[in-house]
Amino acid sequence: MTPKSVPLLSGIHDEVIVIGSKWWLIVGTILPFIMLAIATIKNNKITWFWAAEFAIIICYENLLGFSYFCSKTCFCLGEQSQIPLALALFLPIALALFVYCSFLKNMPYKNKFGIYSKRTTTTEFIWKQTHISASRYFLIASMILFVISIVFIFVHLPWLAFILFVFVLFVTRIILEVQAKKMTDKYNDLNRRNKK
Repeated sequence: MTPKSVPLLSGIHDEVIVIGSKWWLIVGTILPFIMLAIATIKNNKITWFWAAEFAIIICYENLLGFSYFCSKTCFCLGEQSQIPLALALFLPIALALFVYCSFLKNMPYKNKFGIYSKRTTTTEFIWKQTHISASRYFLIASMILFVISIVFIFVHLPWLAFILFVFVLFVTRIILEVQAKKMTDKYNDLNRRNKK
Protein backbone atom coordinates (compact mmCIF):
# COMPACT_ATOMS: atom_id res chain seq x y z
CA MET A 1 0.00 0.00 0.00
CA THR A 2 1.26 3.49 -0.88
CA PRO A 3 1.93 5.83 2.09
CA LYS A 4 -0.04 9.09 2.39
CA SER A 5 3.09 11.16 1.68
CA VAL A 6 5.73 10.22 -0.90
CA PRO A 7 8.97 11.79 -2.21
CA LEU A 8 8.31 14.07 -5.18
CA LEU A 9 11.79 15.50 -5.78
CA SER A 10 15.41 14.55 -5.05
CA GLY A 11 18.42 16.84 -4.67
CA ILE A 12 21.91 16.81 -6.20
CA HIS A 13 23.06 14.16 -3.71
CA ASP A 14 20.04 11.88 -4.27
CA GLU A 15 18.48 13.07 -1.01
CA VAL A 16 14.71 13.59 -0.72
CA ILE A 17 14.02 17.35 -0.76
CA VAL A 18 10.24 17.47 -1.41
CA ILE A 19 7.56 15.22 0.07
CA GLY A 20 3.94 15.52 -1.01
CA SER A 21 0.60 13.79 -1.16
CA LYS A 22 0.41 10.40 -2.85
CA TRP A 23 -2.40 11.84 -5.01
CA TRP A 24 0.24 13.65 -7.07
CA LEU A 25 1.02 10.20 -8.51
CA ILE A 26 -2.25 10.36 -10.46
CA VAL A 27 -0.67 13.07 -12.66
CA GLY A 28 1.98 10.55 -13.75
CA THR A 29 -0.65 8.01 -14.73
CA ILE A 30 -2.66 10.54 -16.77
CA LEU A 31 0.29 12.13 -18.66
CA PRO A 32 0.90 9.22 -21.11
CA PHE A 33 -2.75 9.41 -22.22
CA ILE A 34 -2.46 13.19 -22.72
CA MET A 35 0.69 12.68 -24.84
CA LEU A 36 -1.01 10.07 -27.01
CA ALA A 37 -4.14 12.23 -27.35
CA ILE A 38 -1.99 15.14 -28.62
CA ALA A 39 -0.30 12.78 -31.10
CA THR A 40 -3.71 11.58 -32.32
CA ILE A 41 -4.90 15.16 -32.86
CA LYS A 42 -1.70 16.26 -34.66
CA ASN A 43 -1.49 12.95 -36.56
CA ASN A 44 2.02 13.08 -38.01
CA LYS A 45 5.01 10.77 -37.62
CA ILE A 46 7.21 13.16 -35.67
CA THR A 47 4.53 14.01 -33.11
CA TRP A 48 3.73 10.30 -32.71
CA PHE A 49 7.42 9.55 -32.20
CA TRP A 50 7.91 12.17 -29.47
CA ALA A 51 4.59 11.37 -27.80
CA ALA A 52 5.50 7.68 -27.70
CA GLU A 53 8.98 8.49 -26.34
CA PHE A 54 7.57 10.64 -23.53
CA ALA A 55 4.76 8.19 -22.76
CA ILE A 56 7.24 5.32 -22.42
CA ILE A 57 9.54 7.39 -20.17
CA ILE A 58 6.61 8.45 -17.96
CA CYS A 59 5.39 4.83 -17.69
CA TYR A 60 8.93 3.80 -16.72
CA GLU A 61 9.02 6.56 -14.06
CA ASN A 62 5.64 5.41 -12.73
CA LEU A 63 6.79 1.81 -12.48
CA LEU A 64 9.97 2.89 -10.70
CA GLY A 65 8.14 5.26 -8.36
CA PHE A 66 5.30 2.95 -7.38
CA SER A 67 7.67 0.04 -6.70
CA TYR A 68 9.73 2.33 -4.42
CA PHE A 69 6.77 3.99 -2.69
CA CYS A 70 5.13 0.66 -1.89
CA SER A 71 8.34 -0.67 -0.31
CA LYS A 72 8.23 1.74 2.66
CA THR A 73 5.61 3.06 5.04
CA CYS A 74 7.23 6.41 5.81
CA PHE A 75 9.56 8.86 4.06
CA CYS A 76 11.60 11.69 5.60
CA LEU A 77 13.13 14.84 4.18
CA GLY A 78 16.90 14.54 3.76
CA GLU A 79 17.01 10.73 3.64
CA GLN A 80 18.80 9.01 0.78
CA SER A 81 16.41 8.13 -2.04
CA GLN A 82 16.48 4.47 -3.01
CA ILE A 83 16.03 5.53 -6.63
CA PRO A 84 19.19 7.37 -7.73
CA LEU A 85 18.80 10.18 -10.25
CA ALA A 86 20.96 8.16 -12.65
CA LEU A 87 18.28 5.45 -12.69
CA ALA A 88 15.27 7.77 -12.67
CA LEU A 89 16.46 10.39 -15.16
CA PHE A 90 19.77 9.70 -16.93
CA LEU A 91 19.13 6.08 -17.89
CA PRO A 92 15.79 6.82 -19.62
CA ILE A 93 17.39 9.78 -21.44
CA ALA A 94 20.19 7.52 -22.72
CA LEU A 95 17.64 4.93 -23.90
CA ALA A 96 15.42 7.61 -25.50
CA LEU A 97 18.47 8.94 -27.36
CA PHE A 98 19.17 5.39 -28.58
CA VAL A 99 15.65 5.23 -30.10
CA TYR A 100 16.03 8.76 -31.52
CA CYS A 101 19.11 7.60 -33.49
CA SER A 102 17.00 5.27 -35.63
CA PHE A 103 14.66 8.17 -36.43
CA LEU A 104 17.45 10.60 -37.39
CA LYS A 105 18.33 8.93 -40.71
CA ASN A 106 14.94 9.77 -42.21
CA MET A 107 14.44 13.18 -40.59
CA PRO A 108 12.49 15.43 -43.00
CA TYR A 109 14.39 18.39 -44.43
CA LYS A 110 14.57 21.41 -42.09
CA ASN A 111 12.60 19.68 -39.35
CA LYS A 112 13.13 21.39 -35.97
CA PHE A 113 13.71 18.03 -34.25
CA GLY A 114 16.68 17.31 -36.48
CA ILE A 115 20.24 18.66 -36.31
CA TYR A 116 19.03 22.12 -37.24
CA SER A 117 21.53 24.89 -37.93
CA LYS A 118 22.51 27.33 -40.68
CA ARG A 119 25.10 24.88 -42.03
CA THR A 120 23.02 21.69 -41.91
CA THR A 121 20.12 23.34 -43.75
CA THR A 122 22.26 24.74 -46.62
CA THR A 123 20.96 22.06 -49.00
CA GLU A 124 18.84 18.95 -48.68
CA PHE A 125 21.88 16.82 -49.58
CA ILE A 126 23.94 18.30 -46.69
CA TRP A 127 20.95 17.80 -44.38
CA LYS A 128 20.67 14.12 -45.33
CA GLN A 129 24.41 13.45 -45.06
CA THR A 130 24.56 15.20 -41.67
CA HIS A 131 21.67 13.09 -40.37
CA ILE A 132 23.16 9.83 -41.61
CA SER A 133 26.33 10.73 -39.66
CA ALA A 134 24.26 11.97 -36.71
CA SER A 135 22.50 8.62 -36.37
CA ARG A 136 25.90 6.89 -35.99
CA TYR A 137 27.45 9.49 -33.65
CA PHE A 138 24.40 9.74 -31.42
CA LEU A 139 24.23 5.94 -31.29
CA ILE A 140 27.78 5.92 -29.89
CA ALA A 141 26.87 8.81 -27.55
CA SER A 142 23.79 6.96 -26.28
CA MET A 143 25.90 3.88 -25.50
CA ILE A 144 28.42 6.03 -23.59
CA LEU A 145 25.56 7.74 -21.70
CA PHE A 146 24.04 4.34 -20.91
CA VAL A 147 27.32 3.18 -19.34
CA ILE A 148 27.62 6.49 -17.42
CA SER A 149 24.06 5.99 -16.10
CA ILE A 150 24.80 2.45 -14.91
CA VAL A 151 27.99 3.58 -13.14
CA PHE A 152 26.21 6.47 -11.38
CA ILE A 153 23.43 4.20 -10.10
CA PHE A 154 26.07 2.92 -7.68
CA VAL A 155 27.98 6.20 -7.29
CA HIS A 156 25.56 8.80 -5.90
CA LEU A 157 26.97 11.88 -7.66
CA PRO A 158 24.19 13.07 -10.00
CA TRP A 159 25.82 16.47 -10.63
CA LEU A 160 28.89 14.70 -12.05
CA ALA A 161 26.68 12.46 -14.21
CA PHE A 162 24.90 15.60 -15.46
CA ILE A 163 28.23 17.25 -16.40
CA LEU A 164 29.32 14.09 -18.28
CA PHE A 165 25.97 13.91 -20.09
CA VAL A 166 26.21 17.53 -21.21
CA PHE A 167 29.84 17.06 -22.27
CA VAL A 168 29.11 13.93 -24.39
CA LEU A 169 26.11 15.56 -26.10
CA PHE A 170 28.00 18.83 -26.65
CA VAL A 171 31.01 17.07 -28.23
CA THR A 172 28.72 15.00 -30.47
CA ARG A 173 26.93 18.12 -31.68
CA ILE A 174 30.24 19.95 -32.31
CA ILE A 175 31.53 17.02 -34.40
CA LEU A 176 28.38 17.16 -36.54
CA GLU A 177 28.65 20.94 -36.97
CA VAL A 178 32.29 20.60 -38.09
CA GLN A 179 31.29 17.98 -40.67
CA ALA A 180 28.40 20.14 -41.90
CA LYS A 181 30.77 23.13 -42.18
CA LYS A 182 33.18 21.12 -44.35
CA MET A 183 30.33 20.06 -46.65
CA THR A 184 28.95 23.63 -46.80
CA ASP A 185 32.40 25.04 -47.65
CA LYS A 186 32.78 22.50 -50.47
CA TYR A 187 29.30 23.34 -51.74
CA ASN A 188 29.98 27.11 -51.69
CA ASP A 189 33.36 26.59 -53.37
CA LEU A 190 31.72 24.54 -56.13
CA ASN A 191 29.10 27.25 -56.67
CA ARG A 192 31.81 29.91 -56.97
CA ARG A 193 33.68 27.83 -59.56
CA ASN A 194 30.52 27.28 -61.60
CA LYS A 195 29.82 31.03 -61.69
CA LYS A 196 33.27 31.84 -63.14
